[in-house]
Amino acid sequence: MRVTRQFATTFGIALLLGCSTASHEQEGDVAYRESRFAEALQAYRRATDRSEPGIWAKLGAAALGSGDYREAVEAYRQLAILAPLRVEEATLGIDFVARAALEARDMEGVREAVFALTALAPSRRVGRYALILVQSRELSGEEQLRLIPAAIGAATDRPTADSLLAAYASALQMSVSCDRAIQVYRSVRRRTETGNPALSQAIGGEYASCALALGLAVLEGTPWTAEEFFREAIQADSTSPVGRRSLVAFGDARVVQGDFLGGASAYQAALDLSAGPDSIADLAAERLNAIATAAFPDDSTAVEP
Repeated sequence: MRVTRQFATTFGIALLLGCSTASHEQEGDVAYRESRFAEALQAYRRATDRSEPGIWAKLGAAALGSGDYREAVEAYRQLAILAPLRVEEATLGIDFVARAALEARDMEGVREAVFALTALAPSRRVGRYALILVQSRELSGEEQLRLIPAAIGAATDRPTADSLLAAYASALQMSVSCDRAIQVYRSVRRRTETGNPALSQAIGGEYASCALALGLAVLEGTPWTAEEFFREAIQADSTSPVGRRSLVAFGDARVVQGDFLGGASAYQAALDLSAGPDSIADLAAERLNAIATAAFPDDSTAVEP
């Protein structure tokens, strides 16, 4: 493997300097020198002095050579912990692990290496790896939040960057808050409304649900602010259950502000878009009946003169 051989050449001399007298470590040194990486790894594992940074460096190199990428990452992480002055060496080793794992299509190995890199050297560029990992769709929401910004920086075309922005908004919505997510949804909508309408439409439901949630949260205190959120939700998606619920909420905001006609129009729109009886249609009908009752009170019990 090209990356492994390059790494072995770069680090081979360093690994053989200052060899310990411990037999296991010596066995490992000999095996490593002869490119018998799996045997070297077994020997270094048996070495007793794990408090010595050098043994971790050797173990990491042997693990890399034998294709055990997760163990290699952990070994270099331990090297950085035990010898802060060797952080750059550990970082370089993990970078070699990421490259080798990518060559081997071991996405779990790439993932372990990338997160170790971002922890040890936050300023190190990992965009290429991040883009591949995000596009693999094997990351958790929290992991996406950590890597998507770097992946966007590595995107080579606008559609890819826009898709990553949409994924970032969704991850923010699920893992952080709609307050932050809606800003990104707005950005995606502005960027894609004309150039990539399919993506703009695809995010409509999630965008609308965020706007609806934010509006409902402030409806009681500031209905005028809530109205703007509901309007935004309706513009993003007016036909789905979320969109129809946003119409009802928009009507509520208008009624609270004294606009009964505007409220009735919104409730009727929610009813018109219903495919059949459901809870949203029932809610809209209930609101319409309440407006009708307020406008035309029942006076059938009045006493005739």
